[in-house]
Amino acid sequence: MRLQQGPVVELSRAPIFVWELDAGILEWNRGSQELYGYTQEQAIGCSPSELLNTHPLGRPPAAIL
Repeated sequence: MRLQQGPVVELSRAPIFVWELDAGILEWNRGSQELYGYTQEQAIGCSPSELLNTHPLGRPPAAIL
């Protein structure tokens, strides 16, 4: 069951995004758009690590093996 954070996320001026491991980014507010440069349409459904170019341990996945 997913909680609805919509109004809180949308009204906040701080960058906030909501994501799930199996679904990618579910919500993306204006603060996130201003900080990261991606529109809501571009961000929804993407993996945060791919979109924001972050990787566990600071290395790309191939380097972890």
